[in-house]
Amino acid sequence: MSDGITVKLDAGDFISKLVMWRTFSGQSIPEVLKKGARLAAVSLATATQPYGLGDDAKKMGQNAVSADIRKVYGSAAEIYGQLKSKNIHEARGFWKAFQGGDYPAAEKILRRVQLLDSSTSIDRFDQGTAHRSQRNNRGRVSGKPGSRPHVMIVQKWNNVKKYSAVVQKRVGFAKSGWAACARQLGNTRGIPGWVTRNKGPGFVIDHTSHADHPSIGLVNEVAYIASILSQSEVDKAIRITGDRIMREMKYEIAATRRKAGLR
Repeated sequence: MSDGITVKLDAGDFISKLVMWRTFSGQSIPEVLKKGARLAAVSLATATQPYGLGDDAKKMGQNAVSADIRKVYGSAAEIYGQLKSKNIHEARGFWKAFQGGDYPAAEKILRRVQLLDSSTSIDRFDQGTAHRSQRNNRGRVSGKPGSRPHVMIVQKWNNVKKYSAVVQKRVGFAKSGWAACARQLGNTRGIPGWVTRNKGPGFVIDHTSHADHPSIGLVNEVAYIASILSQSEVDKAIRITGDRIMREMKYEIAATRRKAGLR
């Protein structure tokens, strides 16, 4: 069962601002509800970690992915650098054994100088299996870099780099559940391509035509979304949307007055 988030827009200050927007614009209740909900989807995408929709948020997410992968997998170059500062003779012996493919000999040196945990080995890259198994319910690997032993020292680090590049392309996946909602409400304007290229599950519950109690719901079904977006952050995103509606309405009023030759 999904641990997604459902945001229902049907009451409170947000709706009162939509009513004001409707009064000014002359649009129907369904039209302004859908327009407001699309803006809310953009705000919710912004609020979902990594916070923001700019290149800085994208980079933050990519750096987090890279750091997590490096917590799980160690490189021979990294180990060599650590060993070199301790014992240059052992470092040279390790590097020679590693480069020559004599991994048991390389492991023996590292264990002798206590740079290799008993559970860690020099091995072929496992296509990301260890990384996926180490992730928590937020999709992150716990612990600070260097605070935990690597699962393995990878024989060919280039394979890890390729895997990291693939995973980094998924940065923004949780946000893309909100982008799916925005798409169903007309367009994803305001949400960048590094988010919309992901296809996170999300949909709209449209009750805008109900005569007595019109409402609209935004549903993000990404499994871990509730772990990276709190209720208080959801509430704040909706408040920000309400403020944005008021600003847009003021701009529209000012533009209308200018068109009419008024100040």
